[in-house]
Amino acid sequence: MRRSTLVSAVIILSVLGGAGIGVYEISKALLPHKRSAPASLDYLPGRRFIRALSVGFDSAVADILWIRSIQYFNEETLKPRPPGGKKGALLGPMFQSITDLDPHFHGAYWYGSLFLRIFHRFEEALDLLEKGKRHNPGVFFYPFELGSTCYHDLRDRPVPPSRKRPGVETYRDLAITYYEEALRTGQPSHRFVRMFRAILSGRGEHERILELFEERRAEAKTEALKRYWEEKIRLELSRWLRDRVQSAAEAFRSRNGRPPHPEELASLDETSALGMRTLASLPTYALLAVQPLRYGGVENHEDFLLYDEARLDIRSLFLVRDRDRQSRRTIEAAVVRYFREHARTPPPGRAGIRRLIDKRYLRRDFMHPLGGMYVLDGEGRPVSEKGWEKALREAGIPPAREEDAG
Repeated sequence: MRRSTLVSAVIILSVLGGAGIGVYEISKALLPHKRSAPASLDYLPGRRFIRALSVGFDSAVADILWIRSIQYFNEETLKPRPPGGKKGALLGPMFQSITDLDPHFHGAYWYGSLFLRIFHRFEEALDLLEKGKRHNPGVFFYPFELGSTCYHDLRDRPVPPSRKRPGVETYRDLAITYYEEALRTGQPSHRFVRMFRAILSGRGEHERILELFEERRAEAKTEALKRYWEEKIRLELSRWLRDRVQSAAEAFRSRNGRPPHPEELASLDETSALGMRTLASLPTYALLAVQPLRYGGVENHEDFLLYDEARLDIRSLFLVRDRDRQSRRTIEAAVVRYFREHARTPPPGRAGIRRLIDKRYLRRDFMHPLGGMYVLDGEGRPVSEKGWEKALREAGIPPAREEDAG
């Protein structure tokens, strides 16, 4: 019994000692002395060799390689680019070794891919991020960074056979598939949702936008999240409606040399299925009602169109209200900050908005979506200078629903 215990102790001490020596040798080779400048790194031990030598100290060796990779990046940055070549030949292997030792080292994946992109080693950056996505499923930034590398760096280059997917010909096509994965990871930021929607809209994939948003709405685990995606679907439906009617009006002008009258606009082949009818005539716009829109699980969505015949300009009232709500919230937040610091509200009228801009509480003068500027009333609340809300009420527009009012 005593002998077996002694043998076990000797084995354990031998393993720990060997591991310690391995870590020491790796650190001596890869880290410069604290009083010496970093030496050039012309050779990196094989990944399998490093893994074997680090017995039980994977994280420690990963940290050593991490420090050395940053030093190596700085060294390579200062060197001139070799003719016909790229810098940072060892960066890819270094970050692959680090993430072999610690597969959940998020910083190594993120900075590693960034360093590789700086040196135009895009394929190596993609390989590193793909590895991170495999080891850390459901983390937003992996598919997001993969999509950004494809969309912004590799752009319209054809993808190699190893990265081929159905419907993917270029790296920007591949970026869309990565962004779709990012959209499905938890709750992505509002800024990302807007950016991805704009990309798909620029590609003419409006139906795909609705499909993705409806998928997220159906999978939402909270009522607040479900309402968020419902609002996104309603906004997209209003954009689709506006673009469809705008396109029909422009086609009419091309054929006839003049814009259509409101009654003509409602009876065109492209718009007849929308059930449009004229409700009222405002000073600038004709107000058109359309039949309620619906998509997937989103209930019927009422919208109205504002048609300026002279300028052939068509606005969705739902989109106008959304932008108006966003502008008011921005101004109200600026007024609150001003009040906290000055113990009073800004002066009423245009002077209050100008005060907020001059004092850097606002970055720009907010214009109402239907024209005119926002001003402040006596209590510091933003109102529209031309009184559009009153004009719409007089035209018989029903009151906004709760979600429209924000």
